[in-house]
Amino acid sequence: MRKTISKTYAFVCTIIALVTLSVTLIIGCIVVESEGVRAHGIIANTYKRAFYEMSDGATNIEVNLSKLVVSPAKSETIPLLTNLSAESALAENALSQLPIDYHDAQKTSKFFNQVGDWSRSYSRDIALGKDLAPYE
Repeated sequence: MRKTISKTYAFVCTIIALVTLSVTLIIGCIVVESEGVRAHGIIANTYKRAFYEMSDGATNIEVNLSKLVVSPAKSETIPLLTNLSAESALAENALSQLPIDYHDAQKTSKFFNQVGDWSRSYSRDIALGKDLAPYE
């Protein structure tokens, strides 16, 4: 009788251990899956934010370039050039955060860099009183 009780006790303990292990594995799988879904959402939101920041930067660059065309005074030009330089840097940064192959984004990146370099150069030449004929 004692052997039957000890075998039954061992069987029950084994079953309890297996059930506990199964429940733990199931809960672990659910947690890992939910974390994966959460991480995917975070990445998707980061890409969306970067896309909209780049789009806004490109729009602001266009607006500031348009304002430069009609700006009559040098006093109005320097703040526009400063904004243009900042917007090009922000757009370039946002572009670099997108999941785009470097070769696909190279021309856009080059444009943002050229706009930023041009605006800094133009602003510096205005501040130094240099001839502005090459910019006009």
